[in-house]
This record gives sequence, structure tokens and C-alpha cells, in this order.
Amino acid sequence: MLRRASILALAALLSTASGASYAETPAKRAAVSFAAVFDIYLGGLKLAEMRVDASRQGTDYDAEADLITAGALGVFYTAGFEARAQGSVAAKGWQSASFAADSYDSNKRQSLEMRYGARGPSVLTAKPPFKPKPWQVDPMAQTGTVDPLTGAVAALSAQPRERLCQRTVEIFDGRRRYRIELGKPEAAGEAEVLCPAVYERIGGFKPKKMKEPTFPFRMWFAPRADGLWEISRAAGDTPFGTATMVKRTPPS
Repeated sequence: MLRRASILALAALLSTASGASYAETPAKRAAVSFAAVFDIYLGGLKLAEMRVDASRQGTDYDAEADLITAGALGVFYTAGFEARAQGSVAAKGWQSASFAADSYDSNKRQSLEMRYGARGPSVLTAKPPFKPKPWQVDPMAQTGTVDPLTGAVAALSAQPRERLCQRTVEIFDGRRRYRIELGKPEAAGEAEVLCPAVYERIGGFKPKKMKEPTFPFRMWFAPRADGLWEISRAAGDTPFGTATMVKRTPPS
């Protein structure tokens, strides 16, 4: 069954990058606004479609995303999620203010809301409430984290070429904490930049999942007409096979 955690983790593994700090310019501020659709494949079969919309006014951003099963899987099974995040961007990086997600499948619907203070989550509400687990982490102790959608927006927004790789972000999705690290860029030709990356589980996962806490993946970025670069595709190995995310239309 494709549960909420699996959906969010797959999208995060493929699309999340850093809220690393950088100097603000008008071009970089404008680059945060975008709308895109991505097709997600697992083992060569289309698994889902994901839409992401983000806009910004001054230093504040508002982002929405939804994902639904598609392809052969969508014929026999329907699942997905809708999410919204709000926050701000400053020289010190991305800061979540709120995150809400509603996930569903044929058997269950789960809602989650998180509010953030200066250091991290300050309020978490889940409906129905999460069942206690021996390996669970304290949501209020996840300082220095952003929500999954904010992390995705940081990656999907167009950026200068020199800011694409060598970044790190800490993410908490309401139950699980994980880290995304992008390494040094690798040669991929003038038309693309390849950033090797690692997804690392930190806490809130079942003990058997912590036996293999890291998964490598890759992100490819392509240039736009305005000189900024944005993601064109990503791929990584998961316990279920190779997952790939492809932007449906080429960078504009």
C-alpha cells in the first residue's frame, strides 16, 4: 500500500534540496514563483503525478502541492496528498511558518498541521492522532528543520548555477526526520548540471529501516532563458526500485 509516509518520502528524496543562505537579489527573489508538473516513475512504471505551485511577496512565500497515483497503478489504486506551506526566505535561509497536509487512500485519510517557531516545530496536530511508537521522536525537539514542501520549493525554484549543489537541509515531516545532502557538481555538459546527493534517515523510523539509513540519488538542472537554472529531472534508488521524477515541460 502506498501510504502517506511513502508518498512524502519519495517526493522528498527526489525533489528536496537546501535552504542554504545566499545574498538576495531581485532576480533571485522573483525566481521563487513557479508552477510545474512532474511525473514520478518507479522501476520504469509511472507511479504518480505531482503539481507544485509557489509564489512570493517580499520575503514571504506560499506553496501548494498535490500528488495522485497515475499510470497503471492509478487504474487499480488511488492515493495521494495535498499540502500547503508558508514561510519566509532571508539571508540566513528558508524558514517554515506553517505546514498542512491531507493524505488519503481507499482505506484511510490522515491530516497533519504543523506550526513553527524560531527554532523549529512548535505545534503539531494530527487527525486521527498518530499511534505511539517506541521509535518515535519528539516533534518539538526537531530544531533547525523545515517541512517537506518548503524543502521541495527550495530545490525546484530556479537559482544561479553556482548555488545548485553542495547544500544540506534537515527535514521533519511530522513523524520522521531526515537529511538531504547535495555534493560537489559533476560534469554533465554545458546544457546540464548534475548534483549527486544522499538521503539520510535520522529518527522516527522503524529500527529495521535504520539498518540502511542512506540512499544516494541524483539531480539534473538545466538553464533557463533568464540565465537561472532549474531542476529538469531526478533519480534515486529506493527499497522498491529506481525512482525517477521528470518535469513534464522543459525549463522556460
